[in-house]
Amino acid sequence: MTLRDRFTPGEDVVARAGPFYATTRRIVRYERAPDGSETFVELPYFHVRSIELVRPPNHRVMTTGLVVAIAGLFIGFGIGLYTPFLMIPAGVGMIIYGSVSGKEQYYQIDTGGTPPIDKDLWRVPYRGSMEFIAIVGERSGHRPE
Repeated sequence: MTLRDRFTPGEDVVARAGPFYATTRRIVRYERAPDGSETFVELPYFHVRSIELVRPPNHRVMTTGLVVAIAGLFIGFGIGLYTPFLMIPAGVGMIIYGSVSGKEQYYQIDTGGTPPIDKDLWRVPYRGSMEFIAIVGERSGHRPE
């Protein structure tokens, strides 16, 4: 069975991003595995409650900030200098910056619990999905946050 066989009469694809299809009536995730099995999951537009751009934290910057802050403590107390204590606020600043400065990874389409969905299924990759997300946002009434 193909994807087109699952559409209702008059339903057409208006945008696509990887295995995600925005049709005139719903969002569809359709994948065909090499063994011939298919995954077909649908989400009507009226169930969409939010579309969120997810940026995971930058752990490298946060770890560097932690090391800088701890080094400032050890150098300040160990040697008795006051200058290394400036490293503590710098390290804390790096930790805060790293927690909010991650790169865009994906868009999360959420239903707010109605109906319950597997959130991992509705993670649309960030790259190459701008048109798809714009159409889903327009048809569902929820713009990406």
